[in-house]
Amino acid sequence: MRLELKEEIIIDICIHITILFVFLYIFFYAIISKTGEQVLNSNIKSICDSNITPILTQIDKYTQDNKINVDWQKIKTEAQEVIDNPDQKINEDIENTNNYYKKLGIIIAVCLFFLCIILYFYFTYYKGVSIDISYLVKENLLIFFLIGLIEFVFFKLVGSVYIPAYPTSIGKIVLDRVKYNIKQKINNV
Repeated sequence: MRLELKEEIIIDICIHITILFVFLYIFFYAIISKTGEQVLNSNIKSICDSNITPILTQIDKYTQDNKINVDWQKIKTEAQEVIDNPDQKINEDIENTNNYYKKLGIIIAVCLFFLCIILYFYFTYYKGVSIDISYLVKENLLIFFLIGLIEFVFFKLVGSVYIPAYPTSIGKIVLDRVKYNIKQKINNV
């Protein structure tokens, strides 16, 4: 059995894909990216708050065992310098990458929209097929309104509170990196 794609189905699929892409694009940039950043910052803060004391204890133990004097004032000054003067290249790279994908998404959405229009005119004027475009658009908008509602509720109830990495594993990574960097610093002194 062979699936026969009639003109109306082709237009329906094209409209469906266009609305889906636009919906996901807007949903991602308007909701997911902002919520994702908030969740990430919250998790990092929580991980740091619960792991900094053990890290400092390890540093104190290491320095006492090896009779090394840690200049905490210098560390505080250097940390403040990093906070006050973030690496602009990293920020620029992230911003450029994000802008590139925002523009790419807009270009894809516009191309899909024009593809729908071109196919509609091709089928109705060139091939003479009668297509009720208003019905197809209304049907797809209703479908995506309902899907969007479900997606939004799911994201707010599950996706935005899901923690993709356990604080203990992230804390271990942070601790290992701090230890590594301290040993590198001590070996270079």
